[in-house]
Amino acid sequence: MTRLERAASDSPDASSEASNYFDRLFTRSVAAGRTDSDARTTAFEAYLDGKPNGPGRKKLTRTVRDTLFWSSRVVEACTPKDWSGEAAILALASYLSQTQVSIAGLVHALVGVAPDALVLAARRSELVLLVQSPHRKELVDCSRRNEEVAELCRVLDIFANAHRERREELGC
Repeated sequence: MTRLERAASDSPDASSEASNYFDRLFTRSVAAGRTDSDARTTAFEAYLDGKPNGPGRKKLTRTVRDTLFWSSRVVEACTPKDWSGEAAILALASYLSQTQVSIAGLVHALVGVAPDALVLAARRSELVLLVQSPHRKELVDCSRRNEEVAELCRVLDIFANAHRERREELGC
């Protein structure tokens, strides 16, 4: 079992493949003849499009959608090539910019599997201003394992301190 698989299975709201929209979308895409990688990209794009929309007029909250997606088998099975795709990086930036959903071990696993994608996503997220974010703390914890992540953490600290100092100067 990979770290991503363990992280998803540890999630309290992890859904089985039978009930997870993103896993079903992946299965349908592969059945339609798409490669596994293309099917994962389709799932990332669906997540970025705000799907699933929910039945009737009731829309799923972002927290529910995020939990469904980040605990799906689609995410577990991603390869470094999948993570380097634009849709995956944008989805990961979205994950890092929110604090409601945290999949234990996801950031830690990505440091080992796709550190370049993780660093790029962190730069595109609002993580620099979210000093208390659990995702930022995970990055700091992982910074000993990867020099690029360590450098990112130093840059985040520099920008956060500069932002704090500027706000103090302006009296905010």
